[in-house]
Amino acid sequence: FRIYGVADDRIRNHRIAEAEKAGIRITHAGFNTVRSTVAWVQGQKNLNNRDMAAIRNLIRIAEAQDLRICLTVFPWKDTRTPIISSEQWDFVNFLGYLAEALPEVNCWEIGNEPNLGQFFRPQFGGDGKNVSAKLYFRLLGRSYDRLKGVSPENTVIGGALASEGKDDHWAPTKTTSPTVFIRKLGEAYRESGRQRPVMDWFSIHPYGATSSEAPDTPHPSGTTIGFADYNKLV
Repeated sequence: FRIYGVADDRIRNHRIAEAEKAGIRITHAGFNTVRSTVAWVQGQKNLNNRDMAAIRNLIRIAEAQDLRICLTVFPWKDTRTPIISSEQWDFVNFLGYLAEALPEVNCWEIGNEPNLGQFFRPQFGGDGKNVSAKLYFRLLGRSYDRLKGVSPENTVIGGALASEGKDDHWAPTKTTSPTVFIRKLGEAYRESGRQRPVMDWFSIHPYGATSSEAPDTPHPSGTTIGFADYNKLV
């Protein structure tokens, strides 16, 4: 089964007619999977009725259009990043609540571009070295265990990385390149002594540096990972 998906939050709508329009557009375009998002804020334990109704509509339309669903659950804004253990467990418990309430969904992506300060902070420690990968590793491992505890059939997607980053802790906007982040994620895994996986699939968002960059543009000497850099990714 090959997955051809589209990221589209319009199908996650509390108005069923609008959700249905989005679902029809997706299938007419030839996609068989839809990725939608759920934002979490610190202290949140569940969804309000409006947001849950929107996801229920997403499921209803996806089933009617024979679309597979993948939900990306991520902390809303950098100031809401779950860093300490209690915050991370709050996020994980929210994730478990969703998985139990939505058994029709069996594909979950953890976080969104955690190598960017816009979505995950801090990126660097006082010594200028990356810390976001280790923090994200802890969140990812805990999320993996929680989701697999709900159902072994749940697919857990990790990474969700942006395709580039500056690796400069002095820069006004703090970002880590995927090349560095992946290495640091591996280091965190080895240091933890963990024997279980932390994800089933790895995700990266390989968009170009600019809108004018062709998708097949390679980046052999830099830290960016785009469509043409699969060997570098491996």
